[in-house]
Order: sequence, then structure tokens, then C-alpha cells
Amino acid sequence: MKRTILCLTLIFCCFGTAVSQETDPVVLSYKKIFIKASLLTKADILRDAAGVTGTDMGPVFIDALHFSIESRPVLGNDPQLIDLAVLGVTNIIKYNPKETIPLLWRIFDLFPEAKVRIPVAESLGAVGAGDRETIDRLNTFLLEQAASPEKADSSVVMAVVKTLGKFGDNSSFAPLFRVITGNMRPGVIEAATAALNMITEKYAENIISLIRTESLPGKLTAFHLAMKNSAVSDILKGEIAETALKIAINMSESSQDVEQLLLLRQFRQAAILAITGLRWTRASPQVIRYFYMTQTDYRNKLVNADVFIESIECLGVMGTPEAAQTLSIYLGLLNSETEQNNSYNEQVVLAVIAALGALGDKIAFDYLLYVSYLPYSDEIIAASRDALGRLTW
Repeated sequence: MKRTILCLTLIFCCFGTAVSQETDPVVLSYKKIFIKASLLTKADILRDAAGVTGTDMGPVFIDALHFSIESRPVLGNDPQLIDLAVLGVTNIIKYNPKETIPLLWRIFDLFPEAKVRIPVAESLGAVGAGDRETIDRLNTFLLEQAASPEKADSSVVMAVVKTLGKFGDNSSFAPLFRVITGNMRPGVIEAATAALNMITEKYAENIISLIRTESLPGKLTAFHLAMKNSAVSDILKGEIAETALKIAINMSESSQDVEQLLLLRQFRQAAILAITGLRWTRASPQVIRYFYMTQTDYRNKLVNADVFIESIECLGVMGTPEAAQTLSIYLGLLNSETEQNNSYNEQVVLAVIAALGALGDKIAFDYLLYVSYLPYSDEIIAASRDALGRLTW
């Protein structure tokens, strides 16, 4: 049979381009041979047909897919039938690809085996861009898999994720996020993250929406996704971080259990660190709110000095009169406590002085000058003098 196929290929390739388009003898011969052949030989026929050039062999592969669909109820998961379906799926997209999309979906629905569904997803990725039904069905499939991760086939999910990444359609943002936050394998989550980052339309709006509506773990995940995405501009990252900090500050701590409270503080801390790194001065009002909140927590021993210092350092890059006034008043409080009790945290005092020096606002002059008259360490006194020299008049 293989020898007959090869002979047919050689004969018809010599004059295939000259025949009538209505009944191409090459195609017709392959279709006849395919009908008569055994299941095992059918696969050989398709492999041979895939090598024919200069002729539209699409009808042969369409026949193969129809045969696979019709035979599935009888043959079930017969390995040879599965191979036949795969050969049809991987080759049909070379010919009239848009017309084959419904056929690919019938194969996807009838054959749950990963060996078939993966090439179907890949073929859809090659021909389905802009096809609304394809995108919607892939989105739905992802949502279903994310809802039952214990039943999901990770290899199929990954193939669908990669296909949606190629499409880059905004509607896939939420389904991909569900995969990222679901109990999926690390490789699948990594692929979903890469695919989500390929969706550029309304990216910041989508992330902010997730930060507003998701549970705390989801908020944190969405925030970190945006901050780690190198394709997102610093301006958008600043807007996202500012919004995240505002939402985190407004969330009540009274209704949180210990684990949730820890996550909430991690969320606030992540936002403040991002704002500091970005030097996002528009967030100054929220940073001041966070400073006062953290100051209270520090005084009540709910957070350590390092966390409090992070809020001070963030104020130091805000560059606003309000930030300078807030830190100046706090230095005045520290000076008063030191004068009365001769007790202070050196690292906190140094952080405040350094931040005031960075801000350079003359409002801090009296408070910095008074440091030299108090029983602070030599290092603190030297730092205050350096900060005084950096004030702008």
C-alpha cells in the first residue's frame, strides 16, 4: 500500500497544477485510497498526503477528521484512531484554515485525550485569532479547569493558555488570572503569567479591578503581577501602587483573622515599597496616612522598626511640603521624648533625619538644629548637621 501511495504521489505531482480545479485527480485518488484503506494504512496515507506540494490537499484531511468524528463512538480511544485525528488536526490548518475551525472544535469536544487536544489548541492558535467563538470557548474551558484543578490535565491547560497568549484578547484576562491563582502546577502558572502579560489592552484597568474585587491573596497576586511586568510603564505601576495602598489602608483590620491580618500588612508593605522605588509623588497623601498608621502600630509593638522605617523612607522621596511637615513634626516628638527620657531608637531617628535631608524643605530647620542640643549619639548629631546643609532656602 505504501508503495502504491508513493507512486501516485510521483505521478500526480508532475501534472497536478494543470488539471481542473473542480476534480483534482491527486486529491480524488487520495480520497479513494483513504476510503478503501484499513485504519492503520489511513494514517500512512495522510502522512504521504502532507508531503504533496502544489495541490490543495485540504479535502483529504477534512475526510480524515470526519472519519475520526464518525468512528469515535464505535472505536472509542483506539490508538490508531487517535493518531488519525492528530494527523488531520495538524495538517488541516494548511488549507482553508478559517473554514476548519468548527471541525477542530468537534474534535476537541469528542477527544478529551491530551494527545489530541494539545494539537487542536495549537492549531486553533494558528488560525483562530479574532474568532470570537474560539476565544470565548477557550476562555470558558480555562475557567472550568481552574474551578476543578484536581481534574484538570495540566498539559492541555498549558496549550490553551499559550494559545490565548498569542491572541492577546482582553476577555482572556480574568480566565488566565483564575489559572494563576488556582491550584495548578508551577509550570502552568508560569505559562499563564506570560500569557496574561501579553494582553496589553486595558492592562492597568484590569489589574486595578482585580485589586478592588479579589480576596486578599488575589489582591496581592494581581499587584505583584503588575510590578514584575517589565512591559508596564513606571507611570502605570505608580498608579496601580497608589490605588493598592489606598485600598489596603481602607481595609478594616478588626474583621481579619491572624492570617488575613498578616496578608493585609504584607499588601500595604508591598505597595509602600513599590511607591518608594518608583518615587511616585502623587501617592503622598496615602503615604502620609500609612505613616501615621504604621507609627501607631510601631508604638503598640504590632510592627517592628524596619517596617516603620520603610514608611519614613517612602515619605523621604515624596518631595511634597506635606511629607516634610509630617516628618518634621515627628522629629519634634522624638526630640521631646529624648529630652525627657533620654530614650530613642537610633535607626528610626537616623531614618527621619535622612528623609528630611532628602526632602530639603526648610520647615525642618528648627527640628534638625535642636538635635545637636540633645543627648543623641554622635552619629545622629552628625547626620542632623548634614541634613541641615541640604535644606533649600
